[in-house]
Amino acid sequence: MTVALRDETVSNSVLSRWDARWKLAGLTLAVLAVLTLRSNLVLVACLSLVAALVFLGRVSINTVLQRWGFLWLSLLPVVLMLGLCVENGGQVALAILLRTSAVAGILLVLVLTTSISTLCAASHQLGIPGVIIQVVALAWRYARLFLAELQRIRMALFCRGFRLNTTTHAFRTLGYTAGTLMIQGADRSERVSEAMLARGFQGHYHNLHEFRSTRWDVLGFLVSITAFGGLVLWDRLT
Repeated sequence: MTVALRDETVSNSVLSRWDARWKLAGLTLAVLAVLTLRSNLVLVACLSLVAALVFLGRVSINTVLQRWGFLWLSLLPVVLMLGLCVENGGQVALAILLRTSAVAGILLVLVLTTSISTLCAASHQLGIPGVIIQVVALAWRYARLFLAELQRIRMALFCRGFRLNTTTHAFRTLGYTAGTLMIQGADRSERVSEAMLARGFQGHYHNLHEFRSTRWDVLGFLVSITAFGGLVLWDRLT
């Protein structure tokens, strides 16, 4: 109950000045390329490319390591099971860790060098349906409000002497807390729906961003697909 979804500030870097449409297309293809890699050696080289993206994007190393820590902790049961119960499970587990770390690193670079509104606008320009974009934008917006409300309830509970333990009272209180959050979320969704309809919402996504491509944007896209495409070719030849 202590993990907060922070609104990271977009860094001022080469990648933040890269046109969001070309960046989204290039890094999406990079993620797809990483998912096809099989060799652990190639995956290690892929992580070096991801580290280069982190450096170019001026993304905080602490932020990347923190997110990777959460990812590795969630994968720990799967990794242990593969390592103990499957033949060559150690190599498979290492491949899973390397692949997921590379994908998470690319997505972090994408999100932390581009604002959510700009990503939504770029996705619309690339042909993503407006309904999907609006669902993602609303989910991002209200996930933060949901976690802020959870933090306020948590503080109120501790101010009243609540301590998280394995007693019946603690589990009952957590159940009440979850129910309260669900009710508040349902009420807020109804208010948001009514507010959107009152403002003439008809299900269409309106894009107010103006994009302008330069040769450097195209060059960045070509470098990205060449680098990750080269990894795929190397993986197939090994």
